[in-house]
Amino acid sequence: MSYFSIIIPVYQTEKYIEECIESVLKQELDDYELILVDDGSTDESPAICDQYASKFEKICVIHKRNGGLSDARNAGISAAEGKYLLFLDSDDFWSDSKFLKKLKIKIEHQNCDVMNFHYKYFYEEENQYRDFFFNIDEESLWRMNADQRFQYLVEQNQYIASACNKAVSRELILKNSLYFRVGITSEDIEWCARLASCSEKMGGCNLDAYCYRQREESITHTVKAENVDMLRKNIRACIKYGKLPDRSREYKEAYFIYTAFQYGTLLFHINHLEKKARNEQRKLAKPYRYLLKYGNNMKIVLLRAFNRLVGYRGMNHCLRFFIILSAIGNRKKGKQNG
Repeated sequence: MSYFSIIIPVYQTEKYIEECIESVLKQELDDYELILVDDGSTDESPAICDQYASKFEKICVIHKRNGGLSDARNAGISAAEGKYLLFLDSDDFWSDSKFLKKLKIKIEHQNCDVMNFHYKYFYEEENQYRDFFFNIDEESLWRMNADQRFQYLVEQNQYIASACNKAVSRELILKNSLYFRVGITSEDIEWCARLASCSEKMGGCNLDAYCYRQREESITHTVKAENVDMLRKNIRACIKYGKLPDRSREYKEAYFIYTAFQYGTLLFHINHLEKKARNEQRKLAKPYRYLLKYGNNMKIVLLRAFNRLVGYRGMNHCLRFFIILSAIGNRKKGKQNG
């Protein structure tokens, strides 16, 4: 059994998949299996995956009908045999050849079932990297109990709604049926909420080898009414997991800080929509505005302040105005650069 199972869902990424795979093959620690899940790609991605699999025994390829990111990840989970699972998107990559070696040491030192690590943004047009996380005190984290660890990680903005910045025990996933919900968007929000409710030994470290590619055609840059509606429903599901009766006050406080951040993201997306859909989603999101009382993230602090000063409606108008001003500024910047 390998220590790591690395699951890469692949869909229409012929331009990036080789760089992604090569970043894994360059790892100094070779105690891993690499599972490429071709999710019905119609470009050259499947052929590229097969070529790598024919050359390297560590690589296996699963070809399946297109079912979306969640379905592809689930196929990888079912095939995985490693002690810990890692998810790597096929247009992203790891920048450090020692990443897996370092990660294994961190996991064993903290004796955790979930290890959170950092990622950094990679802007392909400018060929630039930008940090997203601030460093944490790993040694202090190691001395905390399970709920204190989770609280610390959430308060430090280390536990976020991303499957790709976590190494997760396969035993934990199988024991709790932690598969991704199929047919939804923003699936990481709900999955990470369930993961937090099941984890008994959360860990965190400052490794930042994961490079999250920022590109204009990415689905994460598209705001659609149906996606916003799904995001709201995911937040509603998150609230349910935070009401487990057997968890401590520290855990519940931290859990709702995590959920509040997702609510802030929801409000931001809502105010990108056209007027009719925007007004409808504002009404549907209003019952959850109590989440704004949780957490000290700057985004939430500002929304909370506006909500208190000008009310829910006024807060949304201010947010909409800010979005319009930002869009105008970006257009002017684009013209100047052009």
